[in-house]
Amino acid sequence: MLACLALSLFGASVHREHFRETDVEMGDLGPALDALPPGGRVMGLIFDRESRIVPLPTYLHSHQYYQAHVGGLACFGFVEFPISPIQYRPGAEPPPFPPRFEWTPERYDHATYEDSFDHWLVRHREGGRPARTIFRTGTAPEPIYEGRRWTVYRRAGAGPTP
Repeated sequence: MLACLALSLFGASVHREHFRETDVEMGDLGPALDALPPGGRVMGLIFDRESRIVPLPTYLHSHQYYQAHVGGLACFGFVEFPISPIQYRPGAEPPPFPPRFEWTPERYDHATYEDSFDHWLVRHREGGRPARTIFRTGTAPEPIYEGRRWTVYRRAGAGPTP
């Protein structure tokens, strides 16, 4: 019984530490989300999706926190899959994305998607900035939040952020 208790306590401490490290690694997502108004349409471009703690692309869909915690549409998500049980309301759906779009944000074509979104939530390497070349076509949006791991852009000419 003591061995089981010791093993459980050890496992809990390892998990607690990994959750703490993942929180640090997630970076400044909270302040980035605070820069986004509710009810908008946000495109997530995740250039840094890997984790050194979790052996999976942990941050690939982290822009979905906008949809869950702020409220609004966040793309890319699983709703775009034809077999999804959740569907967009007719007329509210974003334009179709090419296959594996979420894995290749460098293929983003701003001229194609700029009218479909109000904001862009971009994850980049810590301390780095995403190449502004991701907005090389169309009208470049303006940065409204620039953090260590996240940058938020607003459609050019849009109203003030909260």
